[in-house]
Amino acid sequence: MHDPDAQSPAGGVSSTVRDMSKWLRLQLGNGTFKGRQVVDADALEETHLPHMVSEPPHSPAGRTGFYGLGWNVSYDDQGRLKLGHSGGFALGAATNVALLPSEKLGIVVLTNGEPIGVPEAISATFLDSTLRRRAGRPSTG
Repeated sequence: MHDPDAQSPAGGVSSTVRDMSKWLRLQLGNGTFKGRQVVDADALEETHLPHMVSEPPHSPAGRTGFYGLGWNVSYDDQGRLKLGHSGGFALGAATNVALLPSEKLGIVVLTNGEPIGVPEAISATFLDSTLRRRAGRPSTG
């Protein structure tokens, strides 16, 4: 087993899909899990707000990317809040989490592959396909 400590000074975490799914439910439930308020809803909402610009728009019609408290914060074409974060280790682990809180929709992808964008592609495809199905439109993927 490799030692990821050198690659994870600020955010190295080990988890399971089961635990991450509970965490997603807590995020989407405004701090409530299994009917119990675990995190104050206002405090959790503060982590979902943009706190700084992380990516200025590249064109006049482009989108600005933001960073919140641990989240990449953006807005989709319908103005819905979109939260996400990725991480990885060069030795072979890559993860992505993506949430659309207004839709109560989220996904976490954990892989044992190099961080080359696979988890992000899976998350984007899942969100797009699910939203298209909900809207009654055919999926593109």
